[in-house]
Amino acid sequence: MAATRFADVVSVDDFINAQTSKNTEKCTLRDVKLFEEYLLSRKVVFIDISDIDPKELNTYLAEFFISARRADGTDYEPSTLRAQLSSIDRYLRQKHYEHSLILDKAFQTARNALSAKQKSLKKAGKGNRPNAARGLQQEEITALYNKDVLSLNTPRTLINTLWWNNTLYFGMRSGQEHRDMRWGDVTLHTDPSTQKQYVEYNERQTKTRSGIDPNNIRKVSPKAYSTSGDPHDARDPCSAFKKYQMMRPKSMNVDGAPILPIHTHCYSDNFS
Repeated sequence: MAATRFADVVSVDDFINAQTSKNTEKCTLRDVKLFEEYLLSRKVVFIDISDIDPKELNTYLAEFFISARRADGTDYEPSTLRAQLSSIDRYLRQKHYEHSLILDKAFQTARNALSAKQKSLKKAGKGNRPNAARGLQQEEITALYNKDVLSLNTPRTLINTLWWNNTLYFGMRSGQEHRDMRWGDVTLHTDPSTQKQYVEYNERQTKTRSGIDPNNIRKVSPKAYSTSGDPHDARDPCSAFKKYQMMRPKSMNVDGAPILPIHTHCYSDNFS
């Protein structure tokens, strides 16, 4: 019998949910739970927030954004409040709520309250991102190699080096992006014009390029060229990749297998 042209669809909702980032799902549930705690503190009777009348929900949300604090009593960052609105809106859309918190006029008051609270927080000095990540200085990078945090000497330090190279050369940021990389996404090549080796990354879905926008793709696949050709040089991305390829379990050298192990604590400090 010829193969059917169309796959069976068991559940549309299940398929959509399966494509949602685990981190996004976790944040959504956390923010919705916080809003539910606020409603309970107001003695609001509800089974699910999607059952609340839009007019009442608009008022509750406005009051929530004005009054919400961290567990230690300090204010949230302005961007956190905006993320909470997105989380609650996302949850309601999953529940097929008839209104959009972000677009519909029915929730203009809630959005105005959020905007006013964000302005108030900015005046108080919030939103300046005091904990924003900064780039490593060259001497700090050198120290990582000198102290054998990055090296080709043990399974643990070799994995650290692969993680660092994937971040440095291929732009991997979140832990999820590293975990989603698969064997076959990174391949070893030789430049015919210079005879220098390089590793090339062929991107799948990432946090910033999820596949929703077909135009949001890398125009050129990122490459990391060999810097020394020395097989023992941990700073050479090709040497690190070839050492990892050689020491990696053969059963894992198949397309689709994770590039980096999920549980690095299981690895010993020697290759025996």
